[in-house]
Amino acid sequence: MKSGNQIYTTLIFWVCLIATVSTWAQKPAIKFMRQEKYVPNDDDELNISLRIEQTYNRYSKITRQEYFYPDQKNELRSDRKRIHSYDSRGRHLNTLEYNKDNILEFEKKIIWDSKGNKTRVENTEYSDGQQARVSVSYKLEYYDNGNKKNEQYFDSNGKTIRNKVWHYNRENEVIRSESWVNLKNKPKKEIKIRYSRDRNGNLLRSVSIEKINQSIYRKDVRIFNNNFVIRWKKYIKGRLESVFINEYRDSVIIRTTKRNKRKITPISPEKKVKKSKRNTKEEIWVTNSEYDAYGNIVITTQSVDNEVIHVSQYEYDDYGNCIKKVEVDKIKNLKTEEQFEYDDYGNIAKKTLFKNDKIASREEFVYEYFERR
Repeated sequence: MKSGNQIYTTLIFWVCLIATVSTWAQKPAIKFMRQEKYVPNDDDELNISLRIEQTYNRYSKITRQEYFYPDQKNELRSDRKRIHSYDSRGRHLNTLEYNKDNILEFEKKIIWDSKGNKTRVENTEYSDGQQARVSVSYKLEYYDNGNKKNEQYFDSNGKTIRNKVWHYNRENEVIRSESWVNLKNKPKKEIKIRYSRDRNGNLLRSVSIEKINQSIYRKDVRIFNNNFVIRWKKYIKGRLESVFINEYRDSVIIRTTKRNKRKITPISPEKKVKKSKRNTKEEIWVTNSEYDAYGNIVITTQSVDNEVIHVSQYEYDDYGNCIKKVEVDKIKNLKTEEQFEYDDYGNIAKKTLFKNDKIASREEFVYEYFERR
């Protein structure tokens, strides 16, 4: 029988071994990334159209971004640079933006409260490197318990263009929210949402009403099961527009059925829809998804009235990385294929896009990593 010291020593050995293996298996943090995009010219030769360089800190936060575009001689020139700073808790504090002449044009400051909540965003514009204008673009107020109370967005003139208010029950669960959006040259939009919950706080039902210029335009009724949407009815101007029914397997959607009340959409450009009463019957849209043994999606099909109009297929390597995605859109008569390559750490190294079997673009990625501690 082992003594207490022997058991303790053995336990320490296994803890150290597990920690060491975990460290070996840990993916190193990215220190620097360079992304280059190439597009075909008139002779179908690939020319560089963009380069992005990004630097990260050890917490995977972007600290520097620089964008390069080709000039008339097809030589890359720096066009814009952004510098980001963070506090010791990893919260974004500041962004400085410089133009191609390395002159400061814009600054964004994010203010946080003592509870770690973002409460305010201030923007400063510069002209020839001199401060020209200061404005607030975002403001968030909280209740004393930390729940969100009121959220506001502002335009450059300080006018509120978006506002949202939350209401809670005694268990601090959201039971109602009210918001409005009033953008320039667009009608004012108001949205009110009410939530129903069971005794355990799980969502049962939500009703959202959207008003445009004080008139009800849209109403959405969602029914939940285990906090997942299983049925969704959408009304436009008081008329039932569509019904969604979601089916799940192990919390993953495998089938979505959508019943439309709109006029039937032609499946292909060659098929012309004649105006008749038959063309106003409801459409039935069905989306089916299939997964492999590892939970990776392998195929998704979308059909209208039992006729397939869109197919997406996926292929994976032995590490679970997606190496190919093919989409066929029969309505647009378009086949899109994306091919992916990865580096030794599973980060994407190359992405090539084809449209109707003709190359449309290629992106290449190069990384530098922090040394493991």
